[in-house]
Amino acid sequence: MLGWQEMSYKNGQYLGCGSFGHVWKFKSLPDKSYRQSHPWIALKRIQDPDQNAYGEVEVLKNLKHDYIVKYLEHFRCSNSGDLCIVFEFCDWGTLTDFLKVCKVELNLSSKFEFKSFLL
Repeated sequence: MLGWQEMSYKNGQYLGCGSFGHVWKFKSLPDKSYRQSHPWIALKRIQDPDQNAYGEVEVLKNLKHDYIVKYLEHFRCSNSGDLCIVFEFCDWGTLTDFLKVCKVELNLSSKFEFKSFLL
């Protein structure tokens, strides 16, 4: 959790924002142990993180499932105090993007079935 890390990620591609923060795509840093298996990463930056954000980190650290994006690490930005969460990069985009490409239409019952499948 080194504060200098946010300065090492340069020339990222903005991917979008979600309920917690903004996400960028970056090349993995050369000194990272996960670089071989994850040459590209997604970095989620959360401004003014609260306990919910840190709760998300704790949950993500323990999730190990083929259908859930992998948590790699997190750190606090030394200059802004923002929380940065590093994930594996998924080429197909968000879950919503993936389902659109697959032409899956989710109604309330299929959302429940899909959620149950992931659990």
